[in-house]
Amino acid sequence: MQSDVDFLADALIQWEDSKEVGVEKSANELCGNRPHLIDDLQKQINALNKTSFLKDQPLEDFVDDPQSLFSSGYENQLVGMRYRLQKKLAEGGFAEVWLGFDQELHRQVAIKLPKPNHIHSIEIFVSEARRVAKLNHSGIVPVHDIVRENALIYIISEYVSKGSLKDRLNKNNILESQAKQWMLQIADALHYAHQNQIIHRDIKPANILIDENENAKIADFGIALSPNKTGEFAPSMGTLPYMSPEHLDGKPLDARSDIYSLGVLYYELLKGIIPYPAGGLNTLRNNISLGKIELAPISNNLSSGIREILIKCLAKKPEDRFDSVKDFADTLRIGTAKRPSKTLLLVILMVILLLGVLAGIVWLTKNKTKTQSSSLTVPLEEVLSLGRQSFDNKNYLRSIEDFTKAIEIDPSCVEAFHRRASATFNLGKYTESIADFNKAVELAPTNSEILRNRSLPLMHLKQFDKAILDLELAIKMDPATAIKSKKLLSSTYYAIAYDLEGNQKYSEAVGESSKAISYDSSPLNYQQRGILYYKLMQYQKSIDDLTEAIKQAPEVAWHYENRALSYEALGKLNEAK
Repeated sequence: MQSDVDFLADALIQWEDSKEVGVEKSANELCGNRPHLIDDLQKQINALNKTSFLKDQPLEDFVDDPQSLFSSGYENQLVGMRYRLQKKLAEGGFAEVWLGFDQELHRQVAIKLPKPNHIHSIEIFVSEARRVAKLNHSGIVPVHDIVRENALIYIISEYVSKGSLKDRLNKNNILESQAKQWMLQIADALHYAHQNQIIHRDIKPANILIDENENAKIADFGIALSPNKTGEFAPSMGTLPYMSPEHLDGKPLDARSDIYSLGVLYYELLKGIIPYPAGGLNTLRNNISLGKIELAPISNNLSSGIREILIKCLAKKPEDRFDSVKDFADTLRIGTAKRPSKTLLLVILMVILLLGVLAGIVWLTKNKTKTQSSSLTVPLEEVLSLGRQSFDNKNYLRSIEDFTKAIEIDPSCVEAFHRRASATFNLGKYTESIADFNKAVELAPTNSEILRNRSLPLMHLKQFDKAILDLELAIKMDPATAIKSKKLLSSTYYAIAYDLEGNQKYSEAVGESSKAISYDSSPLNYQQRGILYYKLMQYQKSIDDLTEAIKQAPEVAWHYENRALSYEALGKLNEAK
């Protein structure tokens, strides 16, 4: 059951949303079967009514220069003693997204945090992270970590490098073939989310990111909903141009609301505008509510078949739309929402029968010429070469396919298992990657690189003892690459100390942090131990470690800030200043 704190946070968001569309809900209406929370909610509503940020503002998608709204107060901040905030990438109604750098794994990440005037919604961020953490799909941006610090929540996600569909729409026209490919990828990921009882509720260009392989990924499940006890989805906020009529009218939602949003998005990709008559925001609200759409005439990139698909997606009544996102995707592949004629069905049936006959002939031919066909098998090295190329281009899904083919050709191919495991790891499928790493180790038990790489998913799954064992074995087997293994050992002990710190086991954490320093005397490790000493009230030791951190990385502000706290605790105010 949802806690009172979570319930109040969600109710406050619903109140803000209703106020934005001009139909302000009362505390009594929002609290429903929790009347004991009415007074608390009303106090928070009164407080928000006094703040300036609740005045009418343009939708963030209509801001000409979003960069002008950004602040830079978090620049260069270190989060969780691991993630460095570098620059702001985007800003929505409730949150900012920053480009960050993971100092442990040396990779760029995206860091989402609440805007200063929405700190009260912090538990909404926790809910988002938990929702996305349950989803494991290549078309959904994965969450790597969540950090609670400085009264804020930071969601650490994969950094998707090539911007959003909003950026693409702002720059140039989008080819029909590219739009179709993206829509099929989005639909596949969205269907997966729906199967897991989650509807997104805010499908729009800004929430679709493009990776380095030009594949679309769904981001920002911040207002997504899971069903309540009745199996229904409660109404709440969204982005006006992409909201379904039932969403705008505050009615309970189901997955077909996302299908409506897909229709708006697809039309915008094809024509560069939303599918409504021209007008201001009030006109737009009325048109959506009335189900009044306006599609361009049939043209090169808006064929009659695509037009039928759009009309079905954008139907006012949910029951007139596609029953599921999968139905939408299947129809899009065919290219029309109309049923095929009897003549066409007859042709299709004849083709199927012909293909069946041909398949039989091919099967007989293969069985008669096994020796000949075996000579035509693609060589193992060629398949491995394709896999390496895909892997180097970070097209991990394709590389997995290639290495799987290599394993089918040679089930004892160590490289294929090793590289497939690495590709799976890079997709965030840690448990699955370990199975392949295990097979690679079984085939090549003295290969230090495989052992070292297997430690990474083990660390992510917090199987620290196994990770340490792999790394210690790697050092013994290959002293020449011991530095790499020791750095990873240091990261493992850092992670253990971080976990212990979260459970307020500071003395034990100091021991693990000291082990991290013994393998890699980096400023990050000294900072971690210095903060732990501070929490143990061993202030001089804290000062000593933080001084070493400053010596190695004098440009990091947090080292000075934390040392100042220790000086202050010792009464050394001049040093603290």
